[in-house]
Amino acid sequence: SRFGSFEEMLAHTAINVSVFSELYGNVDNVDFYVGGLLERKEVDSKGSGSEELGETFAAVIREQFQRFRTSDRFWYEWQPKLAAFVENRGLQQVIEDNVPGDKSVPMPFMLATAVEDVKCEDSGLSVELGKLGITMAWSVVDARDIKFHFSGPQGDYQWVGVG
Repeated sequence: SRFGSFEEMLAHTAINVSVFSELYGNVDNVDFYVGGLLERKEVDSKGSGSEELGETFAAVIREQFQRFRTSDRFWYEWQPKLAAFVENRGLQQVIEDNVPGDKSVPMPFMLATAVEDVKCEDSGLSVELGKLGITMAWSVVDARDIKFHFSGPQGDYQWVGVG
């Protein structure tokens, strides 16, 4: 819904109303992006809302995803057999179909051992990911990037995350 005043717009924030009043002059002059960030988070008990976005951004993103789906001729729902197959499967079944070895993976992302007080500075720390037979290790690169190394039955993979 539309804000009627700066006081209404900023009521749930610590932002000084006079700063916005001086900067924009009128509520109608506030940028789309800034106004969208200031909206209260949308709460919808039906599951179609967002806990991170206000009404405007949630509507824009929802509309865009609906358009993507509608225009994608390969979208799984357009093929009834594929839709029936996909909708009755969970992540556990997908992992069991694609990971060799033990097929009983009740909680695939549970760590075999607890890792406490892990800090990014702890370079070289290695963790085995549940029953998947995959080991993940990471190290800090250039004081702000983190390099991840995964090794398992299918081979070794690396990924560098920019922090």
